[in-house]
Amino acid sequence: MVRLITFLLIVIPSILYAAVYEIVEPDFVETAKAFAQTEEFKELALKGQNRQIDMIKASKGELLLQALNDSEYDVEYYYTLPQDMPKVDRNGNIVGILYPKGYTFAPLKFMKMAPPPLIIYNPCDKEELELVNDICKIYDKNYQRYILLTSGCSLEEMSKLELGTNNRFLLDKDSVKKFNLRYTVSVVTADLIKGVFNVKVFSKHKNYNTNK
Repeated sequence: MVRLITFLLIVIPSILYAAVYEIVEPDFVETAKAFAQTEEFKELALKGQNRQIDMIKASKGELLLQALNDSEYDVEYYYTLPQDMPKVDRNGNIVGILYPKGYTFAPLKFMKMAPPPLIIYNPCDKEELELVNDICKIYDKNYQRYILLTSGCSLEEMSKLELGTNNRFLLDKDSVKKFNLRYTVSVVTADLIKGVFNVKVFSKHKNYNTNK
């Protein structure tokens, strides 16, 4: 018995003290702050920023072929309801279904005012740029709104050109598909009577004619 008590007195304190250690772990936030002040971090951040800037500068609209001749065609535009369209009475109560899910219709026929025309061109091509400037002058003279979509010309290249103050957007794949775009220069307008988009294609070698 005496031997057992002696053993416990020796072992138990050893176990208790052996299990207790101070864990020293550097604070992550403080470490991050310190690293952010180093030249290494600043160099990495600058490289990342420059890569993003280069990507933006290189961005360009979808490239279309240049038209050799003038042409014109219509593009049908339909929309299919993804869900039921409710029928509402004068008091705002839903009293049934006006059009069921899956119903397909031509939205342009229901519009009161046509959306502004789209003018698609490559501003990096001097002759196309001159042609579109002539088109824009006609719209400006009649106080008509229009939207410019650029094709195949990077933002960096456009920044070096004298393009005026008109807003320009890069031509995307969705617009190419929706309006069945094939060539530059193209002018897309909405025909609310027929419920279609009309696309007029102009060769840069010919003058724009408003009566065409």
